[in-house]
Amino acid sequence: RMHLDDRGMIAPGKIADFMLLDSLDGIDPVVVYKKGECVYCKDKEAYGAAEAAACSFPASFYHTINCRPAEISDFVLKAEDPDAKWAEVNVMKIGTFGTATTPVKRRVEVKDGVLDWKSAGLSLAVVFERYGKNGNIGYGLVEGALTKPGAVATTWSHDSHNLFVLGTDENDMKLAQRRVLELQGAYVVFDGGKSLAEARLTIGGIVSDQPIEVLGQELKEVRAAMEGLGYVNNNVIMSMSTLCLPVSPKLKLTDHGLLTVPGQEHVPLVEKYGK
Repeated sequence: RMHLDDRGMIAPGKIADFMLLDSLDGIDPVVVYKKGECVYCKDKEAYGAAEAAACSFPASFYHTINCRPAEISDFVLKAEDPDAKWAEVNVMKIGTFGTATTPVKRRVEVKDGVLDWKSAGLSLAVVFERYGKNGNIGYGLVEGALTKPGAVATTWSHDSHNLFVLGTDENDMKLAQRRVLELQGAYVVFDGGKSLAEARLTIGGIVSDQPIEVLGQELKEVRAAMEGLGYVNNNVIMSMSTLCLPVSPKLKLTDHGLLTVPGQEHVPLVEKYGK
């Protein structure tokens, strides 16, 4: 289906991607080759140099998050009508299974010129454009995400991989965004001003340079921390990371704002105000 016809066998003209096993009873690689180069070997003394070279990246790969540190004010939704008493907002409702969202409309109170999304049981979603292209910040509201005070932030946010923050506490959201910026890529969870868990994704903001055992433990802790904040889904990381994927149904968030996926049309966060 993918027409990867240049691989899949050891033969002249094919890409030499293969691994050697010492038994057919399980997959326990002895050596792994990528394009004819040894990139892994159990005998690290013999192949340590090759493995190190295969796992090295240019320094620029570790400095790819180019947006400003967040302020508390970045997580305050000011009403365009300061005299309004309520606002009807477009909301992304997530489910307990899968990554699709259901577009719903909810009414939130406006207090002192600010949308009180917390009292409506919603989470605030904010996308920071991370490539230094335009400095855009996109805003959305989510139903069914966090039910307790806290925040989650990541640059593993398909497909643009901007810096995405989801939370119910403005200070935690600020701290989470700044921590991801400091690490130059990560998945972090904050609660009460403290980091509960973090998985470092320092290569391009989406790849870890840690051993799989380390990354696996970090992700396990991130999942547990997200679930501790009330996030319920069969895959909480994938659920959050696709809230910004504008090709996945049905309403998603970009650095330009909310987008309906089927029609590829922008919709406002606030539909109307009332008094």
